[in-house]
Parts: sequence; structure tokens; C-alpha cells
Amino acid sequence: MSGLCFSLGPQTGLSFGQYITAKQGWYIFETVWGYNTNISTILAANPGAAVSYWRFESSAQLELYRQGQQLHSIAYPASNWNSVGTG
Repeated sequence: MSGLCFSLGPQTGLSFGQYITAKQGWYIFETVWGYNTNISTILAANPGAAVSYWRFESSAQLELYRQGQQLHSIAYPASNWNSVGTG
């Protein structure tokens, strides 16, 4: 995961608004996925650690996360983009 690369994969013909929404989803997915991966690593080393997986602020943020997850799957089909933790 690069963190700096945004890809729509094979999707074309988006309006500017659709592009912005897709870009937001991409970055929210990367933020949540990275955070939850770190929490998973912490919990594997210390099961009693007082940490928790990402909690979505709203259903809109969760929807953007899911859109970002789908975009990652389209752009990088050979990678595993399954949710880590509760994401």
C-alpha cells in the first residue's frame, strides 16, 4: 500500500464530483486499513492491550470506506483488501 497513489483502476468517465468522492473513499480506506492493521499487530503481540479497532464516525464514512475498498480491489486485484478488525 503506497499511501500516496490514487487509482480508479479501469473506471473512466466520472464527473468531477464522482472523482472527488472516489478519491475520498480511497484515502479513508487506506487510513482505516492501515490503522486496523497496526492495531491487529499490537493485539497479536499483547492481547490485553487497551486498544481498539477503528470506529466509523458515521454511516457516510463507512460507505466511503467500502467504496475505497472496492476501488483498491479493482486497481490491485491480486492483493488482499479484506477488512482487518471491525472495518
